[in-house]
Amino acid sequence: MDKDSKLVIVLSSFVVVVIAGWAFSERKIFNRKYNSLREASYACQEWADKGGTYNLTYPAKTEKEYNWSKEAKFWPEKKFKLALRECEEESATNQVLGLEVIGRKKDSNWHYKDPCKNSWCKRYGSNVKWKVRKNYFY
Repeated sequence: MDKDSKLVIVLSSFVVVVIAGWAFSERKIFNRKYNSLREASYACQEWADKGGTYNLTYPAKTEKEYNWSKEAKFWPEKKFKLALRECEEESATNQVLGLEVIGRKKDSNWHYKDPCKNSWCKRYGSNVKWKVRKNYFY
């Protein structure tokens, strides 16, 4: 083998290594750890279940409603046990995101000063921030 052939082989190998490294770092190839959405979701849910919960309480309250009837309305106290971790599918990137609540600790108690005035209750509140902690590519 002459010097030119060796140089071509070395340069070709270098180009392949560079392209593979770029593809891996950019997750263009090799980003699929799970074979399906179901497998990725299951793995994420296993992680989320280990995260624990926190308690959220809305107080009871009676208020006068200022309409023609002048009747008082009563909102009962509502308590929720909520997960600190959740999973959310992001189909555009073929992954399930493992999300975690920021600033709340396992088994902590949180109280709102206003009662829950609707049937669905905004359970998490507007001040809850989520952060992506895990990525499950499929």
